[in-house]
This record gives sequence, structure tokens and C-alpha cells, in this order.
Amino acid sequence: STLTQIWYRTLVPTFQTEPMFGTEAFEFPLERGGFVDVSLRVPFTTLCVFAIQPILGGVGIAISVLMAVMGRPRGCAPVIGACCCCIYLLNMVAGLMFVWTPSKRYLGIYWCVYAQVFLFFIYQMMFREWLFIPVLVAAGMHLCLLEVITRIAVEGASVGMERLIGDPPLLGLLFFSVGWSSVFYRTYGYIKAKNLIQSDHDVYESLWKETYEQYKEDLEGLQSALGHLKNLHHAMARQYNRKRDAPLQWDAMDILNADETSNPGSFEKSMEKSIDSGMLGTANAGTKNSSAESISTHGETYTFARTLSLRRMSITSGSSMRALSKKLTRNLTGSRRFLEQALPQDKAIDFNSKVSSLDQLCAQATGLDPLLLRKVQQWALASRGRFRMEDFHSGKPTFVLWEEAKEDPHTKLAIKWGKLKKVSRAVEKLLRSYREDVSRLLDVCRQSIVFETVEEMTTCVHAIQNDPDVTIVRCKNRLDPSYNSLVSAGYRDVSFNVRIHNQESASLGLDTHVCEVLLLLRAFAEVKNEEGHKRYTMFRNQLGE
Repeated sequence: STLTQIWYRTLVPTFQTEPMFGTEAFEFPLERGGFVDVSLRVPFTTLCVFAIQPILGGVGIAISVLMAVMGRPRGCAPVIGACCCCIYLLNMVAGLMFVWTPSKRYLGIYWCVYAQVFLFFIYQMMFREWLFIPVLVAAGMHLCLLEVITRIAVEGASVGMERLIGDPPLLGLLFFSVGWSSVFYRTYGYIKAKNLIQSDHDVYESLWKETYEQYKEDLEGLQSALGHLKNLHHAMARQYNRKRDAPLQWDAMDILNADETSNPGSFEKSMEKSIDSGMLGTANAGTKNSSAESISTHGETYTFARTLSLRRMSITSGSSMRALSKKLTRNLTGSRRFLEQALPQDKAIDFNSKVSSLDQLCAQATGLDPLLLRKVQQWALASRGRFRMEDFHSGKPTFVLWEEAKEDPHTKLAIKWGKLKKVSRAVEKLLRSYREDVSRLLDVCRQSIVFETVEEMTTCVHAIQNDPDVTIVRCKNRLDPSYNSLVSAGYRDVSFNVRIHNQESASLGLDTHVCEVLLLLRAFAEVKNEEGHKRYTMFRNQLGE
């Protein structure tokens, strides 16, 4: 039938669709009554290429579809990868057998080169599932070029090209056209998504230009304060499990001698000494052996009450401390093994065991949420931070200074604290962006602080960096002039991913959980609204993020 002929021509190279053997392949007997023995058995090479190969491909696709229907999509890629591996071996065996036959050597070379297509798919299916479209395009180009070169080499340029026009390589063209169609469709989706948020992006961009002109020097200071955090090992920004034998308590490292606590400069000297001895503190120059911490910024001193009454020490945010923090961070951005040895407060973390359960992650976030809430309240108090509050009279959101709101119970009840990430959105992010890696979800538990000026935000940054209960694992500075605002539809902020280490978090087994803190300028927070967020959600869905 016509369908059978098309399928045959798709699988079989075009220069093999004609008889491969003529009367010149062997001599006929000329005498009367002579006979010739002809074997009608199909050669093994032909079975490998034209029988076993399609069967393996069909079985692999059938098993993958069945596993997807049964709710086990993770097994599809390994199954198809295994089938591609078998097909690759079959083609290589057939090609090598042809190579050893002088009259069929060109066929052997053809099938050996043809087999390399399946190497693309093996690598992609086993290790890079998200590269399916580029691999499909590359495979189509490979097959088309192979067909053209072989045709010209065997039949000559004029005859070969004439035959190719009448009988093109359908399989290569199919791969190539499907791949490029997907690329064009994705590009169209990106353009459509960009148009959805273009108005919001223009508003945010004009606001950013005004902010940059007004606070240029302060933004440079903020960038300088966050500069050393660029050296953080972002591959370590994951949700890890606790070690099974780790005690549910907070082990404070006594890196200061008792006679050094009264000396304001003793902290820097002790940390420098600890670097030489191999006992490093946190990446943000924090320690875990203080009952109170004094953060000196812009001539004002703020005191944080600690949960353990161990010791008192003074932590300054001067240039010497920033230089020491940068040195510590640079030394802490190495291997996983070194990181385990370098951070005393992370001794409970099992860096070889990532969190793989979304239920576990949500339970940890629920338990850590009140602890993070207390932390952001402390940081807001130290930096004149504000929180979003719903105005019952006007119905519009406003921002209240925490220093004033903490004394008024009614105002505290009206504040809209950050909510835990919805499970539906967490699942979306896992499937679209994180390839089902639960450990990459670092913002299930989150809070935000709003500031009037960049100077206040910088004060809060120093407060977070110098907080001995906090380890910063990742920082994103979207207020950097070099940041591509199209990624976030023009929206800008500073985000920290941190772990909270204290007696309370350790006793609950939550000192390994990574949460998120967002620092926003009031000008950007006021523009942010429900309608804009809906458009951003549509933008995100168009991009599949």
C-alpha cells in the first residue's frame, strides 16, 4: 500500500530503494540444463537495520506511553534511552559487518555514521531531558546531510541531487521540521508573553530610572555591601536533610576567649586567628556564641536579644569587617566537603542527602514561619523597615513603620505578613523549572520588608549579614544596574535565601531549612498590585516557568 511504501522509504536510505544486486553480481551458467543456488534467507545485517530496529523503537515508545498513563513519567526517559542504546549497537554491528565487505563498504560507513544520531538521543534522554528540541533539530540536520553527502558520493552530483528531490530523506526532514516548529512556537510564546507585561515593564523601568538618579551613590553602596556574596557557591543553595545522628540542639562555637569580649576589635582578631587555625565562622561573618549583638550602623546602635545567654560581643559593620567577611566567603565557596568542615553551625546538615519530599518541605516551612517572622521584625526595627498593611477606610494597601506598629496591637493585626507558597504553585515550579528537584525550592517560607530609601535597605543588609543566627546561602541583587529586568517583568528587589540557626530552630529540627527574605523599595511595592500580578502570572505561564 501507499502507507507501507512511505514507511519503508522513511526507514530505508533512498539509494537503497533500488535493487542492490544485478546480473553482474554473479555469472549465469551458459550451458543448457545448468542451475544456480540462490539463498533467500535475509542477511543478519538487514534484520538488524530494517526489522529489529523498528521493533525496538515501537516497543520503547509503547512502554513509555504506558508508564506515562500509569503515572510514572520519570521512567519514560530511561526506557527510551535504553532503546536508543540498543538501536545504536545494532546499527554499529551492521555497519561494521558491511565495512568488512569491499563491495558494500560505503554502506558500512553510512550505517556507522547514521548510528551516531542515537548517541544524541541517549545523552539527551539520560542526562539532559530539557534539551530534547535542540537534539531533535541536530538529529534532523545530521540525517539530511548524511543522505546528501552519501548520494553525491555514490551516484554523482547531478544524479544524486535529482534523486534526492524526487525521494527526499523523510525521517531527517521530519525531525528537523518538528524541532524548528517547536523553536518558532516558543519564540512566538515569548513575544506574546512579553507583550502581556510590556505596560508593567515600562512603568517599573521609568520608576527604576528615577530611583537610580536619586539614589545612585546609595545603590553603589548597596552593591558594594552585597558584592562579596556573589562568591557564594550557588550550587550549595539547596534544601538538605539533617544528619541522623545530629542532636536537636544548638552547639555554640566558642571562638572568642573570655578576656577578648570587652575589646571592640577582638572579634576581627579572633576571626583572623580562626582562619589560620582552620576553624571558620559563617560566610556572613556571624558566630553562634553571643546572647546579644550590637550592630553599629550610621551612628546608631541596635541590640538583638539572643535566645541563649552565653556571651556579649560587639560586631561592627566597618570596612575591616567587610574585608574579613569577603575573605571568609571566598574561602567558603569551594567543595561540599570543605563547606561541611568550614561552617560549625552547619555540622547538622547532611550535604549528601537532599530533601526529596514536597510534604516534608512544606511541613518544615510551616514550622519555621514564626521564627522567620520574628527575625524580619528584628531586622525591620534595626533599619526602619515597613510592612504592608491594609487600610480599612480606603481599601488601599499602605506601609506602616514597624517601630511604631509594634506598640499597637490593632495595627499589628492589620499587617499582611507573607504567606507560605501554595502547593499548586510549588508543583508548577518543580515541573516547569526545577525538573522535579524538590531541594531547589528555597522560597516556600518567605517574608518581605519595605523601605523608604536605599540607605535604610543597606542598613538592613548589614543587619542580616551580621546576625549570628543566620547563614546566607544565596543573594540576588535585582537593584543592580546590570540586571536584566525583562526576566521579572521590570520588577526589582533584593532577595536573600538564609538558614536560621538558634536553639529554637535546632530543637524543632528546622535549622537546615532555607527560607527567603525580600527587601523592597516602597516605590516599587506601591506599583505592585493584583492586576499586575495576574498579568505576570500569565507571562510566567506563557514562558512555562
